[in-house]
Amino acid sequence: MSVEVAPAVRVGAHAAFDVMTCASVDVVSAATPRGYFQETRQEYGAQVAGELDALTLSAGGTYSRENDYSSVSGSLGASLALAGKDTTLAASYAFTDSNVGRAKDPGFERDLDAHLVTLTATQTLSAVAIGQLAYTLAALDGFQSSPYRTVRVADGTRSPERTPDERLRHAIVARARLALTPTWFLSGDYRLYVDSWGISAHAVQAGVSHRIAGARWLSIRLRDRVSLQSGASFYRDVYDERRAFMTADRELGGAWSNLVGLKLTARPALDAAVRLAMDIKLDWMFQRFDDFERRPQRSMWVVEAGVSAGF
Repeated sequence: MSVEVAPAVRVGAHAAFDVMTCASVDVVSAATPRGYFQETRQEYGAQVAGELDALTLSAGGTYSRENDYSSVSGSLGASLALAGKDTTLAASYAFTDSNVGRAKDPGFERDLDAHLVTLTATQTLSAVAIGQLAYTLAALDGFQSSPYRTVRVADGTRSPERTPDERLRHAIVARARLALTPTWFLSGDYRLYVDSWGISAHAVQAGVSHRIAGARWLSIRLRDRVSLQSGASFYRDVYDERRAFMTADRELGGAWSNLVGLKLTARPALDAAVRLAMDIKLDWMFQRFDDFERRPQRSMWVVEAGVSAGF
């Protein structure tokens, strides 16, 4: 929700509640008594933005909490419109201070700090096309392991997961949007990712969206995303011996995935002073893991729904 409190100044606030129920590899080993686990996440945030001619400045803060994790973050941003708003340059910085705990263990507490810098250039290419190039740098320092995960060693024993405290992550994203007609649109994205743990990844996404005739406030989008990544240099499904850094997190191993999704968005014009948006999203994803014999592949359905309002 956002409100204009003064000419060219808007303040906003949001609240989010996520309830997640899912199975894991623990189900196979019966380490999860019910065969699944459920988590609830709460998030609250506020932001303010002001316009000074072609310059827009913004700031925000967010607090998030779940049963074994909490974080506080703050952000600053600026964007500059050039050439009659055909070109927009933007930069932002965010800092997050996280506290990692472990369920039913009040004595377990670890810190994780994250710095995030994003640079974006958006260009109007023609009357029907727009392109964007973005670079993101993330620097993490602190506890990045799972407090619950152990790794297998060839001698039959297990050891707690241990990952490096420091991690640098780089991502470059190129996006393009094309209007085929006043109601049909195409989109394409490419993302390149590398980090200091040895992971590199490529992701390509294509989408088509349509504003439904006779109901211009209603739109539908179909997308398909394919991702391919290499594993972290220290990742193993089973270790031959104990090492300084050890992880069996399949998300840090080599993997391939395909996501197909459908999204329905409604923006009913209920009141000239109120901008209301409602959406529901359904995604299906298939993942195949290169080196994870306990569960070499998986598929899942993800359903999301949201409502936002502006005044």
